[in-house]
Amino acid sequence: MDPRYGRADEPTAVLEAAIQELVQQQQAKAPQQQARAVEAPDFLPAAKFEGAKQGYYFSTGEHGTGYYRDPTQPLEDGAAAAKQRQDPEQLLREAEQQAEANEVQLLDERSLRKMLNAFEKKAKENLELRMKYADEPMKFIDNEVDLMSLIRGIAQVAADPNTLYPLLIDSPAVTTLAGLLSHDNTDIAMEVMDLLQELTDADEEEDNEEVAGMLVDALTDANALELLVERLSKLNESVDEEANAVNHALAVLEHTLELRPNMAEPLLERTKLLKWLLQRIRVRASDSNKQYVSEVLSILMQGHEANQKRLNEANGIDTLLVCLAGFKNRDPADAEEQEFMENLFDTLCSCLLLPANRAAFVECEGVELMHLLLKGKKSSRYGAIKTMDFATTRSPSACDRLVEAGALAQLFAIFMGRSKIKNSKGDKTDRDVAKEVEERCVSIISNLFQGVTKNSRKERLAAKFVEAEYEKVDRLMEICFRYESSVRACEARIARQAEEEDAEVDEEELLLERLDAGLHTLQCGMVIVAALWSTGDAGLRKRLLAVLHQRGQTLEMVRNYLKEFYYSLGDEGAPDEKQQQLHRLAQLLSAIGEDIAAEPAAKQASSVPEAAAANGADIQDVDMDEDMDLGADEQGRVQQAAAANPSQQRQQPPDGLEHQQLPGQNGMSGSGPAEVQQQRDRQQHEDLRVQQQPQQKQPEQEQHVGSRAKQRDRDKSSRDKGKERDRGGGGAK
Repeated sequence: MDPRYGRADEPTAVLEAAIQELVQQQQAKAPQQQARAVEAPDFLPAAKFEGAKQGYYFSTGEHGTGYYRDPTQPLEDGAAAAKQRQDPEQLLREAEQQAEANEVQLLDERSLRKMLNAFEKKAKENLELRMKYADEPMKFIDNEVDLMSLIRGIAQVAADPNTLYPLLIDSPAVTTLAGLLSHDNTDIAMEVMDLLQELTDADEEEDNEEVAGMLVDALTDANALELLVERLSKLNESVDEEANAVNHALAVLEHTLELRPNMAEPLLERTKLLKWLLQRIRVRASDSNKQYVSEVLSILMQGHEANQKRLNEANGIDTLLVCLAGFKNRDPADAEEQEFMENLFDTLCSCLLLPANRAAFVECEGVELMHLLLKGKKSSRYGAIKTMDFATTRSPSACDRLVEAGALAQLFAIFMGRSKIKNSKGDKTDRDVAKEVEERCVSIISNLFQGVTKNSRKERLAAKFVEAEYEKVDRLMEICFRYESSVRACEARIARQAEEEDAEVDEEELLLERLDAGLHTLQCGMVIVAALWSTGDAGLRKRLLAVLHQRGQTLEMVRNYLKEFYYSLGDEGAPDEKQQQLHRLAQLLSAIGEDIAAEPAAKQASSVPEAAAANGADIQDVDMDEDMDLGADEQGRVQQAAAANPSQQRQQPPDGLEHQQLPGQNGMSGSGPAEVQQQRDRQQHEDLRVQQQPQQKQPEQEQHVGSRAKQRDRDKSSRDKGKERDRGGGGAK
């Protein structure tokens, strides 16, 4: 039954019986119409066969191709003609109601066997007739009409899949259906596509995924997917019927990938599907099939490295960028085009996980396009910033391009919340777009500090945090403390649950929960803090320490999370890329007083000590001498000492003071209130001493960062001294 006229799960036999009974009732009510013959023309033009018509035969004659009057057959009576003129949807609703009232028997195993045997017989007969009468289509046209009717009838097995699917799978009908996909009659091939789309549509509520997966396996063994893709490329979507068939074929592919995800790579390996998909998304006109193609392409790329490589080899990165460039100055016209654009971004981000694809993205000027999308302030901005995050991860070339393109202005405007990225219209998901964008911005800035290769670009990046009285430093630390509180709350919750259940904490579960709480964003924030500290700029260091001390924290918190990030780096990507990132992180750790080269290779760092997580302590390990005195010369001394004595894990503070801890920290017993107050006074004294001592001479590229801020500090100091002299002079008079 055609799903446009009712529910597709109703058996055809039931509806036909009900319709027949309805017709008989109408005939009884209007006997006078039965005697009156319907006048009809001798010829009805038709471009192709549209089904049997009572009193006509289909042929090509003197009037052209169409239906010719057959004098040997009676015409339709008045009641039948009236039935045709009736609204089809109303007729179908009445038929369904009549069918339910009469309780006509549904398809069972016995009737299915009879139907499958008749189908096999008709298919074999059709093959023989086409071979025997290749040039006389009228000889086998009736056979093909019956064959299509039987194909529609097989769809009834979807009403009871758990019972009838195994019978269908064990029969030779699956192989026969696969063969009909390459039938010379396009109508028969389209009927098979419609049937397969309905049979492979598994329903979780009805728990038929297992039998649907078995059917997909049987179709795969019969090479149905290869034949389906071959027929797909021959369909003409300018014809409505064939456009519907394309939609059904895409649905079969989607259902196959949902039931058997491992078929994604063999599907592109054995067929030319990828080439057809890339060609189809480049069509300018927007329609439902174009959106469906982008969705299938996205499914094929997610988590399948071999497919991602094939897409790059087929110049797919450039194709995706060309399609996305159309949204530079406009928003999607409707919900379908919006979903099409989002599918393209998802596909692109999946492919950017491979180093070769990131290089192709940079070569195709993808970074510049994402910058233009951000400047355009259209609905494509969210996808653009997401793509930037993927593209700049372990990609120095992408980081350099982003800085050169002048994208820092747009990036930091979004980071500061001045340029909002809103959710797309019509998006009914409950995702927090503002939070996702914030996390993406932190990740991108972290990637830039790790990836840019020239000192001039690093200076441009660091100088952004000096502007406007270090407002971006304050914003960064606000984000870091917020996510640090979320992670610690998660750790406390997991520990409390384990204590209540008297069980050990599952480390893998704990890591996943911490990542959900924002651990990765927190680690990226600590990378930025360490990178800013490593510039050696006095203004940046003072601002960072001031914000840390306001929250009762020191650089030890930064060290802990940064060490954990160092040891938890995954192995994805090229080995040389990972080594470069590890080397850069080691440099940042050394800049904040942690000699990572002296740490044992197998040591795993923890971001928050267990006791601090349990007690909710707000004060971390205190090593103020290291926090304050890590100038450029001191860093050199630390590195030289570590190189001379690899067994020494940490350099002692320059003043010779021992490392101390406050109450509630791991490995130390609690101290009295007087000692705590003494320690805090000492911290404040050291802070003041560092702020008052002259800044050591830095390399030229480090002095450039924050030069304008230093000049403002000197001007302000001069004005304050002048005011002080004026007030002093007035008092003397």
